[in-house]
Amino acid sequence: MKNQILLVLRKLKMLPYLEKVAPYLSLIRHAGHNFRFFPFPYPAPLLFECFGKVDFYRFDESGKVAARNLSGLISPLISPKVIVDAGCGLGRITNRISPHFPEAKLIGCDVNDRMIRFNQAHFPTVTWLVNKPDHPFPIGDSEADFVFSLSVVTHLNEQSISHFFGEVNRILAPGGLFLFTTIGSFYSEKKLVGRELDIFKSGKPVYRGDVANTSRLFTSYHPDSYVRSLIDPFFDLVSDREGEHLQLAGSQKIWIVTPKKRAKL
Repeated sequence: MKNQILLVLRKLKMLPYLEKVAPYLSLIRHAGHNFRFFPFPYPAPLLFECFGKVDFYRFDESGKVAARNLSGLISPLISPKVIVDAGCGLGRITNRISPHFPEAKLIGCDVNDRMIRFNQAHFPTVTWLVNKPDHPFPIGDSEADFVFSLSVVTHLNEQSISHFFGEVNRILAPGGLFLFTTIGSFYSEKKLVGRELDIFKSGKPVYRGDVANTSRLFTSYHPDSYVRSLIDPFFDLVSDREGEHLQLAGSQKIWIVTPKKRAKL
């Protein structure tokens, strides 16, 4: 019922209005956690935009868990010297991954310039950069050894995903790795309603739009076969696995790829 109501509000273009009060309702809902962190370490609207709830404790703890599990996946495969968190938000993982890769340079980039300005002011040991949607990353060719993007592709339309993958391909050094997550079967079974689920099961993507591309409310659901078709022009698949137990971005599916020698642009 909740998903159906939200779908109606989306079609009526009412969700942006709900978003204005939702962060503060979430702040109150998670008061048991939050008021132990007073004064609050992050602005509620920004935390809600990048995390989906205003719960400072869970934001902190989930970042530690994700950083540890991310390291466990990548360390056996590569020892990166430059790591890029593409879609870093408020640095949930960027700020917690350095103990796992103490020699690496960390770069966090995001389309939300308010989040980047906040990060620059509060976490100066990381390089924070704004990257506008569908524009080149402000990072040089082959500069990165490892790029990760958690719950980023999930908020992009197909055109933006293709551009995003092309840019990751460009900034990755030969033999580098790219880890990203998608909304696969686990969440699709829980979130999609009616015809949406039928479309997903047929192997086609479901884009919940009627809001700005790249925003939290723009949501993309991608079947595995479709993700492979998006990957193919740019990357070779290293591994894919369900993320329910690793919790990098909730229970989103985890993909690890490496750039092709020459992307088929």
